[in-house]
Amino acid sequence: MTAPQNDKQPPLVLCLVGDERVAERCPTTVRYLQIGLIDEAIHTLLVLPETARAESLISGPTTAITYRHAQWPFHHWARRSLIARIRQAIDAVHRDAHVIIHCLAAPVFTLAADLAAALSADLILNISARTDINHPAVVARLKDAATLVTPSERLRQALDAPEMAEKTVECVRFGAVATNIPAAFNSPQLAPAVIYAGSLTLHCGADTLLRAAKQVLNDHPNLLIFILGKGPAEPSLRQLAGTLGLHANVTFTGRLEHWQTALSAADIFCMPNAHTPYREEPIHAFAAGLAVVAPEDSLYDNLLDEQTALIFPDRDDDELARRLRRLLDDQEFARTIAATLQAAARANNSVARMVAEHVRIYRNLQSHSSTIPIPTSR
Repeated sequence: MTAPQNDKQPPLVLCLVGDERVAERCPTTVRYLQIGLIDEAIHTLLVLPETARAESLISGPTTAITYRHAQWPFHHWARRSLIARIRQAIDAVHRDAHVIIHCLAAPVFTLAADLAAALSADLILNISARTDINHPAVVARLKDAATLVTPSERLRQALDAPEMAEKTVECVRFGAVATNIPAAFNSPQLAPAVIYAGSLTLHCGADTLLRAAKQVLNDHPNLLIFILGKGPAEPSLRQLAGTLGLHANVTFTGRLEHWQTALSAADIFCMPNAHTPYREEPIHAFAAGLAVVAPEDSLYDNLLDEQTALIFPDRDDDELARRLRRLLDDQEFARTIAATLQAAARANNSVARMVAEHVRIYRNLQSHSSTIPIPTSR
């Protein structure tokens, strides 16, 4: 049996620990969370590397504490200095504040676990890919985590490790703002547009989209393809587009500051690879009402073939081309499945719901830590 130590809990301080990957994969999500916590009496610290891109995550009244990646023999000194700065920031709020460390990326989990140990804090870890659970930092310190958070039920179900049996695993979906009407084929006078958004890596699948587009252009020569993002595979993807003769139809935009606007101007959102880490762009595409083509075994919820999306075998050029033709040939069908998926996003991926779910997890940890055992009579 447990009971609260006192009726009034101490203030809650949340330390979000991120890195450059977070700034790439889910920057809007992190900003929405910070803004949503303003009215929750939760003081937020953002611990992140000293880079312009990572610092772009800062939003609202959040206190930012930056660090540099230090190598031996300065590593331990740098870690102690960071802990001291965080402790000072916490004491400025309340010396007895309850502290939660929320690690947003597996590669910085060692740092987050060290902070939690030094500050006697609860520790939360976000899992964004099937492989995160096998990351060396997670394998070494998973026992220290009180709670794991995944952005989808599909990812939660995909996690399979003996250590998971004793862990609390919560699903908190990313938040996005749904538009009033689906964007898919909303302007018949404009050329149809397919969009891919994500990091341009060797296995991102953008090459699959380019090869499929080459086939589709035989029937839809005015189709436009937009590749949003940057990465090490960009030169090879540009070369492939040239080899396929797609220069007139394909645009590589690089990273866009207002990429949500670009999504809303497209008709079809393509997710050509099922095994890349979870990102926020597809969620915003769902909320914008784009017609979605997605691979089998995707990590994203609410993708049902012929109902909310068209599903194709992962990395299959020919089948992806067939799905794209289906949407272009039957635009009314495309708008129907886009509207159905948008409705699901409006219900399940609202910003308010995302913030409320995080607050519930934080408050539950705080309440659990604020109780003491009461002996039972025999």
